[in-house]
Amino acid sequence: MGMFDRLRCLYPLPAPGANEINYETKSLDCVLDEYEIGADGRLRRQEYDIEDRSDRNAPGLLGIVGMMTRINPRWVDDLRTGEVRFYGGPKGDYSPDTELTWSAYFVDGILRELHQIKRPLPAQSAGGNR
Repeated sequence: MGMFDRLRCLYPLPAPGANEINYETKSLDCVLDEYEIGADGRLRRQEYDIEDRSDRNAPGLLGIVGMMTRINPRWVDDLRTGEVRFYGGPKGDYSPDTELTWSAYFVDGILRELHQIKRPLPAQSAGGNR
């Protein structure tokens, strides 16, 4: 599976319900960061500070819980140029039957092209045609 980043798209996507999906991408930094494509087509990344809120006296692995707590989140423009592919399905369903995949091309962090590259398959009846 590997690491990925999360992406939400506020820019109008041409598929019903597509803007409600929380997408994943492996096209960015793959460190579980949050990105968004704003309604204005700008790519933004959530920056944050890190604080150690762990309890060094807690037993075992509980002693490291909270070591890398993200604080002071803020959105900043991400000025990269290139393709970002993102994918997802309703309610976190990433099955081949429901997944939507998009290709967005950015120049200096501004969306220039957007294409749906994978469409969900039509629902099949229980009996099917044999």
